[in-house]
Amino acid sequence: MTSELFSTLWQSTLASTVAMLWVMLSRPWMRRCFGAGIAYASWLLVPIAMVAVMLPAPVTTVVVGANEMAMAPMHGVAAASANWTSAQMLLLTWFAGALLMAATLAVQQRRFVQRLGPLQTCVDGSQRAATAVGLPLVYGLWRPRIVLPLDFEQRYNRDEQQLILAHERAHLRAGDIHVNALIAWLRCLYWFNPLLHVAAKLVRQDQEMARDQTVVACFPGQRRRYAETMLKTRLAAEAVPFVCHWSGIGPLKERIAMLKYPGPSRHRRIGGIAVLGLSLVLAGIAAWAAQPARMVVSVAPVLPDAPAAPPAPLAPAVPASLAAPEMPATPAVPPAPPAPPVERTFSGRYEHSHMPPPRYPAQAAKDKVSGEVLLRVLVGSDGSTKQVQVEKSRPAGVFDAAVLEAARQWTFAPKISHGKAVEEWIRVPVTFAMDPENDDADDPGRATAPVRM
Repeated sequence: MTSELFSTLWQSTLASTVAMLWVMLSRPWMRRCFGAGIAYASWLLVPIAMVAVMLPAPVTTVVVGANEMAMAPMHGVAAASANWTSAQMLLLTWFAGALLMAATLAVQQRRFVQRLGPLQTCVDGSQRAATAVGLPLVYGLWRPRIVLPLDFEQRYNRDEQQLILAHERAHLRAGDIHVNALIAWLRCLYWFNPLLHVAAKLVRQDQEMARDQTVVACFPGQRRRYAETMLKTRLAAEAVPFVCHWSGIGPLKERIAMLKYPGPSRHRRIGGIAVLGLSLVLAGIAAWAAQPARMVVSVAPVLPDAPAAPPAPLAPAVPASLAAPEMPATPAVPPAPPAPPVERTFSGRYEHSHMPPPRYPAQAAKDKVSGEVLLRVLVGSDGSTKQVQVEKSRPAGVFDAAVLEAARQWTFAPKISHGKAVEEWIRVPVTFAMDPENDDADDPGRATAPVRM
């Protein structure tokens, strides 16, 4: 389980890093050609790349001869205590970092909400805070609502108030508060990737520019007034995870500069949507195809040996009273050597499997504990392991986790019925035994798993 988690984190980190670098380099061009909305939507490449590498990897089938698949007992990989300790330390470090990042974001959110003071509900459904810094904004993950500064009517005239409310309502319609929550969640999981924290700030900037473009499209004659309204806003010192508000001097300058240019035409917006859709599809396919292929070993069928030839009958004995010369008896034909034993399935067919050995649990190896586990495995029509169940184990619960982890990686040649591969339940016994002649701590024991019963 630990190795699978680290593998998923590593592959998704690589895929998301490549996607973030691509978006960072292309976002100025996307904004200039297709508008701020398409540039903001291009960040969808990052979660799509993450999800793509978590899908099942491509399968590569390797066919080998029967002689190459000797059914010798499989020695379990008894991991040394140092290896287990390293894996556990890495897991604990990642988990501690995720908790620390989550706590940091939660503290930022709580402090900001406390600075808002008591909120008063207005006639139009918005709320009025007891402060003015960092406002107006959209607040609330489950019930998003607009929060206005205390001096909203005094600081802004009627036209400016209309522009501000249009901007915040655009956030509500687009669901930007949930996008910011997703960004916060990814920052907790991938806290070790510094590029993700940089990308989080750029996403918030593109988000605000996209909403600015929406407002300007609704009020094309109010560009100058909208820029003046931005300058009147008291900016927040830092971006809070679960709100949508204006923050930062640098992004504000860039936003005001963007207002000088006309918005994209209808044809450009359609072209931008087409380019974005194609990019999302290609990015998902590329991330999925870049995964290492899952190898399935298929064994060529083995024909049954011919039955042993019966010995030739002896010639009848000649009576002693006859004077005929004594005839030598026909020598007996020695029987053919018996066919070597083979493992068979319930249906009696010959079977070979690709079964990575289970790990010998470190604590069991240290305590020199042996045991047995009987598994019920559902083999799919593609030879993969669909379900694994522990039918019985001795001692109970000691070796179950190790065997289940290994069994999920096993592949089999599927059962053929009427010319088609079908699913089949099989039983697989696994024996964990200590080697009495070997006291080496690096090789404390072995696990033997016949292919099928």
